Amino acid sequence: MVLGGNGFSGTIPTEIGELDSRLAYVNVSDNELTGTIPTEIGLLDNLKELNLGEKDFSGTIPTEAWGLAHVLTFFNVYDNELTGTIPTEIGLLDNINALNLDKNQLSGTIPTEIGELDRELTYLNVYDNELTGTIPTEIGLLDNLKELNLGENFFSGSIPTEIGKLDRELIYLNVYDNELTGTIPTEVGLLVNLKELNLGKNQLSGTIPTELGVIGGLMYLYLDNNKLTGTVPVQFQTWSNLMDVNIINNDLGGSVTHLCNIAGSVHYDSTELVGFGPACEFNPFASLIAFSKLAAWFISRLGVNVINITIDRSNEGD
Repeated sequence: MVLGGNGFSGTIPTEIGELDSRLAYVNVSDNELTGTIPTEIGLLDNLKELNLGEKDFSGTIPTEAWGLAHVLTFFNVYDNELTGTIPTEIGLLDNINALNLDKNQLSGTIPTEIGELDRELTYLNVYDNELTGTIPTEIGLLDNLKELNLGENFFSGSIPTEIGKLDRELIYLNVYDNELTGTIPTEVGLLVNLKELNLGKNQLSGTIPTELGVIGGLMYLYLDNNKLTGTVPVQFQTWSNLMDVNIINNDLGGSVTHLCNIAGSVHYDSTELVGFGPACEFNPFASLIAFSKLAAWFISRLGVNVINITIDRSNEGD
């Protein structure tokens, strides 16, 4: 039953549970439907795909929906106003391939039972909710996962090292805009099939692991708005498909020229980092300041006293 994108309004009638038991597909996405998701959905015991995305459903996801556990392969409630928690019964969805819960108001934690979806799950999206707690280590059991989107929630704690166990298939990893702390685990470098890595807008500290340099096909790297220190590893110069890099608002120093020559665009703090190349906008004043800081750091490592030089730009443009 495909009724998506038709401008229907009102609610889903409870009589939906009386439809032919052989019904395998329900798609009412992109309409103007409101109200709650009827519990009678759980009576459709041969339903394989349930698409309720891009509407204004409210309330909680009915527990009866998890009664479809052994047949459901696709579950989408994207962009609604759903509340409540993700129940532990989620672990019963042992044939689920895509689980899309993003852009709602779901709260609580991701239950550890998520690790029981290891057989089929390839797409997990809980982006833009109100989820809290830590990222469960059981995520590492989902070894068929291709896309993992945990962005724009309130996850805290560190990125679990078990994330490196997703090395077989994972191409997209997003934890942007959470409250994650600690360092970037070196195990992220095991994700050699990654195309996009977004760890931006957290509270990550320490240095950027050189191990990331082996992710040869990486196209998008976002580490902005953290507390990262040190330099950008030169090992990244081996990347051949890099399109966009954002490392602004950290405490990084040194040169990014090796990125400027291979990426489509590089966003960096021009008064702290030196960059020359097609992807980096040249600012002679900022580059001179950054270069002097880099030189001062290098000379200080040699134990030589450094005279600080400042540049007076008060008359610039006269």
